[in-house]
Amino acid sequence: MLTQISHRPPASAVEQTCLRDERIRQAATAALRMTGYRSVAELECEVVDGMVVLSGVVTTFYMKQLAQAAVLRLDLVRCVEISIEVRQP
Repeated sequence: MLTQISHRPPASAVEQTCLRDERIRQAATAALRMTGYRSVAELECEVVDGMVVLSGVVTTFYMKQLAQAAVLRLDLVRCVEISIEVRQP
């Protein structure tokens, strides 16, 4: 009896980068949620080639710094661009 093994061709560099960026985005989004602050959890998170871009609005500079620190802790993150506006309620 023969067993057929299907081999998936190796992913291209572009596919690997896209998959890595998606994993980073998911991890960054989870890290933002784990801060416990709603406005931080609701920030937009985009990833391009390992660079995370955070955007949105928070109510304090502390929350802005907290968001940056939460994402910078992640292993695959190369850098973080902060486009977060602080708007007092």
